[in-house]
Amino acid sequence: MRKILFLLSVIVSLAAADSAAAQKEIARFRTTHAETNGRDITGIILNWGGYIAFYETDGGGFSMANVAPKSGTQSNGRIYDIRLEYSNQTVGGKTDVLTFKWAYSNTYDSRRGTCDCVLTLVHKPGGVASMLEMVMERSETLRYNGYMEGSVDMTGILRK
Repeated sequence: MRKILFLLSVIVSLAAADSAAAQKEIARFRTTHAETNGRDITGIILNWGGYIAFYETDGGGFSMANVAPKSGTQSNGRIYDIRLEYSNQTVGGKTDVLTFKWAYSNTYDSRRGTCDCVLTLVHKPGGVASMLEMVMERSETLRYNGYMEGSVDMTGILRK
């Protein structure tokens, strides 16, 4: 029995390492305000250290993860039907709007599904502000506001 448990733990570790190697983080967005169906959940998300990350996979595709490292959980999956809309300089700065679908699965329960997402990026002198809205299959709406860590031109990468 011990040998079986050891073997299973090795297989799981190798699978996790292979999965991590198969994707490269291209952008990370720290959450400063969050809500679900209009209810403020900012305190929970901040306590969990929550952030949104986008990845490029080895196959040339893209994925997104809603990560809560302090709780050890995340929702992740591929993004597709990506559309980029650009606006010229506005009062608040240059704005990029990305719309896409997200096929996600949760690590904390067995829930899987798809949702429609709109990511708005406002480029300001001090950095990039982000607003992500996700409309789930059951019409549940999640909103995450925050900022991008670093200065990667995510829209240029997704335009490939």
